[in-house]
Amino acid sequence: MSHLARRVRAAGTALTLALALVVALAAPVEALSPRIDEREPVFGGLFHERFTVRLGDGQVARGNILRIDARAEHLTLRPQLARDRIAGLERMVDLDQRARSRGALAGTNGGYWLQTPTGAPNGLYVEDGRALAGDARLGRSGNRRTRSAAGFLPGGEVVLDFLPVDLSLRTAAGTLEVDDLNRSSRPNADDGEVFVYDERYGRPVEVPSGSLLVRLDALEAEVGGEVGATVRSASRPSSSREVSVAAGESVLLATGRRAGEAALAGLTAGAEVALTVSVRPEATSPAAWAEAVDALPGGPLIVRGGARTSVDSWRREAFSEAHLTGRQPRTAIARAGDEVLLITVDGRRAGHSVGMTLIELARLSLALGATDTLNLDGGGSTTMLVGGRITNRPSETGRSVANGLFVFNDYPFDGSGRLAGADRYATAARIARSSHRDGAVEVVLATGEGFPDALAGGPLAAGLDAPLLLTRGDRLPEPTATALVELGVERVTLLGGPAAISRSVEGTLSALGLEVRRIAGAERYATATAIAEAVADEPALERVFLAAGRN
Repeated sequence: MSHLARRVRAAGTALTLALALVVALAAPVEALSPRIDEREPVFGGLFHERFTVRLGDGQVARGNILRIDARAEHLTLRPQLARDRIAGLERMVDLDQRARSRGALAGTNGGYWLQTPTGAPNGLYVEDGRALAGDARLGRSGNRRTRSAAGFLPGGEVVLDFLPVDLSLRTAAGTLEVDDLNRSSRPNADDGEVFVYDERYGRPVEVPSGSLLVRLDALEAEVGGEVGATVRSASRPSSSREVSVAAGESVLLATGRRAGEAALAGLTAGAEVALTVSVRPEATSPAAWAEAVDALPGGPLIVRGGARTSVDSWRREAFSEAHLTGRQPRTAIARAGDEVLLITVDGRRAGHSVGMTLIELARLSLALGATDTLNLDGGGSTTMLVGGRITNRPSETGRSVANGLFVFNDYPFDGSGRLAGADRYATAARIARSSHRDGAVEVVLATGEGFPDALAGGPLAAGLDAPLLLTRGDRLPEPTATALVELGVERVTLLGGPAAISRSVEGTLSALGLEVRRIAGAERYATATAIAEAVADEPALERVFLAAGRN
């Protein structure tokens, strides 16, 4: 091919891409309605869904949704760092396993991170009210570029916004700008930089020769507040070295020209300094972010106030045109009424799912009722786990991530105990007395010699607010008979036919002056169906459970 022909082809390809971009951006902003293929409860207030959506060109995308009831006080969204430190990566399955040991029910991969140091959050990161990273930078160049973030407030509220972050250090000699928290220095930077590190950094700090190295008491930075510390020591190493950050301390590092700034003069042992982390959110209030218990960087913010944000706002967060037209696996967090949604979209899976562009992701979230949506780190990182099981199809198996976002169950367990008797019949009687301390008008009675009837009868007992007791097939055990008397029972519902609970037991109950009814079918499956029909008389039934009847 001639040089001219190659230039013509290249120009044609560029023109085609440009036209595709123009068409995509000019297309009407309309919802991309998904088909919900599966919906399952995970825990009270938490549901998992699988969806399929047909895109504008006929291609198919599939994904998963975690629906979190923001009003459920026992559910909390919290990010978790890989290996519990800034500098570190971990497979999502391992990060999830550690999170589950702390009460996590489900989760996804988290926000953007950098390679320098590996795992550093690329923007504001807060855990338990403590700011651990503050600035957003681009790749290895280190150039600053503000990005959006998600803030998690007490009470379950989530705020999403474009979030410039400012850090400053006040000393007796003045105030200076701090470049970041827990971020690797770049010794070749022309103007030098100022960084603050704490024990959560998780690796030695690289100290270039001629830098100012200051060891401090621990500076536990907070968004919107100033925290002070006392200088322990200050030095200017003559050669490059690595130093560790000890537990309970922080390190201030100033490199290049900035090591000589006037505000740093006179920093010797005993001097006082104060660090301030402030934010300038675009649409939310700084006060809301100051209340955030946790925060996670992402970007761009693709939906705000129920409408897709402008593509120009995406570009200012340094997302390339490829994000606008290229379909990739995606992860996002969205606010939708009283719910918070965690969304993953599979991609790079031929015959299964092609992924989505950011525009298509915005349209999908609008169809799901989102008023605000923040894109999170996706691609090979896109992973969702529920109960320790990966529910999506990641495009890269075993991909490591720097952080994850998990739904925790904070239900308080105040204590534990044991209810037991000499046998199953006495144990059931003990449970009945514990759950119905003021007695019970009615009792549900199932055979203790086989599980199916008692298993099916649990919902009926709950609906009747009645204890579930057990009997032998041919006679009423003494612990059961005693419980019937002590509870003041008037009515008994038998589960199963005479082969399960004999006429003799029925006669014994009648002789005790109890009203007796029987719910039964020809065999265990028919009995379970009859019980379900009795339960169906109760209002507000939303789902059924199907269990094996043999074992």
